Amino acid sequence: PCAQTPRTVISPLGQVPNDLHIRGREAWVVNSGDNNVIVYDLDTGDERDRLLMPVGSNPWQVAFSADGRWLAVTLWASNAVSLVDRQTGETKIIDHLEAN
Repeated sequence: PCAQTPRTVISPLGQVPNDLHIRGREAWVVNSGDNNVIVYDLDTGDERDRLLMPVGSNPWQVAFSADGRWLAVTLWASNAVSLVDRQTGETKIIDHLEAN
């Protein structure tokens, strides 16, 4: 009865996708169980990038700098924050010992 086939974009989000941010035409998903942050293209559903966090760190939330260059990911099980420079790809882990 439908004249057109519905177009649905489905992407697997990984284990325990607990934080989501929409920035422009991208969806940023933090996967606690898989220890990563995945960037999806909202138009195609394709994965654009995958940022790996330390094994067992349980990434929980993500925040972006105003200019979008820096990404901060809280690592719940590690009691730390991962800072990612989006221009260079360099990552630095800041833990509770460095904060003192």
